[in-house]
Amino acid sequence: MLSDGKPLEKAEVTFLPKQGGPNARPARGRTDQHGRFRLRTYFGPSDDTNGALVGQYMVTIRKVDVPQGVIDPEDQKPPQNQLPERYGNPQQSGLSATVTEDGDNTFEFSLPAANSISRAVQCNYHQNDFETHERLP
Repeated sequence: MLSDGKPLEKAEVTFLPKQGGPNARPARGRTDQHGRFRLRTYFGPSDDTNGALVGQYMVTIRKVDVPQGVIDPEDQKPPQNQLPERYGNPQQSGLSATVTEDGDNTFEFSLPAANSISRAVQCNYHQNDFETHERLP
């Protein structure tokens, strides 16, 4: 992910399955200092797997600075998303992705930042950063 041509660090990217069902699982990742991320899919306490299941996803992207120490709600405001709120809502983000078993699975998203129309955030997710998984019932 890039913001103003610089890596966007510590942004949370979530792939939420469009189709429900007992085998549907979201995948999540957080960008590093280079703006790159790897998705992981949670199946249980001892089964947190690299990648995403094959399927269609709604995508959300949020960037919330994690405060240091304890927050006093009387003295401090809770951390705020630095991106427009709609990108944190799967029904409003307008972002989607299809993970295929044999495709290149490269996804790019461009969004305006919350405080500037000219600022853009670009999310690049490349196949060499993940594995696709297919779980059988």
